[in-house]
Amino acid sequence: MKNRIIFLLFSFLNILSANAEYFRNLSLQNGLSQPSVLSIAQDGLGRMWFGTQEGINMYDGEQITYVKGNITNIQGDSLWIGNYISFIVHDDEGNIFFIADNNLFGYNIFYSDYKQYTKGNVTTALAACRNEIWYTCNDSLFSYDCQKKQLQFVLRLPSHTVNTLTVSDTNIYVGMVDGLCIIPRKSLGLSHFMLSGIDIYSIFEASNQEVWIGTRMQGLYRLKNDVLQKVPHTPTSNIGIRNPQVRAFVEDNEHNIWFGTFAGLQKYDIQKQTYTLIQIPQYVGGLNHPSIFSLYP
Repeated sequence: MKNRIIFLLFSFLNILSANAEYFRNLSLQNGLSQPSVLSIAQDGLGRMWFGTQEGINMYDGEQITYVKGNITNIQGDSLWIGNYISFIVHDDEGNIFFIADNNLFGYNIFYSDYKQYTKGNVTTALAACRNEIWYTCNDSLFSYDCQKKQLQFVLRLPSHTVNTLTVSDTNIYVGMVDGLCIIPRKSLGLSHFMLSGIDIYSIFEASNQEVWIGTRMQGLYRLKNDVLQKVPHTPTSNIGIRNPQVRAFVEDNEHNIWFGTFAGLQKYDIQKQTYTLIQIPQYVGGLNHPSIFSLYP
């Protein structure tokens, strides 16, 4: 079976083989509000949602609908959808949740309606696990049960400056500007702190429960069975990463890990245990720039 990954900085990518990458560009010319795409999700109707530095964009396969600024929802509430869309996730029904200018919003696909969940520009990170939406506000972690429509305070965090959040069935991973906090879901009061002083940018738990940790400028780490390994920074070989700024992860059908960096897309081959830089030409069918902010499987 051919692997398929969709990712966007300025474009879509279909990975047909290790040496055949082709992009169909979505850009300002066909309706994208801003070229730096920071977050991606797909709703229950199959539409792609892109978070940019100039609002949120919804792509239905033919055209892009762009939302930013003041809107009125079905209840008659006036909402301000801000510029900077840092996170987008979906629940089990395919409804969309996103952070815009540090406020949490939701979009109900059945009613085509927006709702605001937090106010005050303090919501910093967002994640989804099964039918729960998890988010951080300042130094507090919250969960929202999408079926029961119930919001719950979970716990206090060791830092106000949370960059990223990942939630699995077993653990909560909180990436902060000064380290990584791992909180077992069965014992929320017992947290494990590591990578002190490291600015954590992204966290991904693979299907084999290995945790991949990307940092803002300090490289890539792997955590498995409580053993932490730093991946070498090797700009000219396939034994490590080509760039220390690691931003996003996805896993393909063969359990290889793909990750985006400032210098391009890399693939970790789980069988060969190699890190390959995907050579993407900058012409028609290629990328306008190698820097990758977000990936979506």
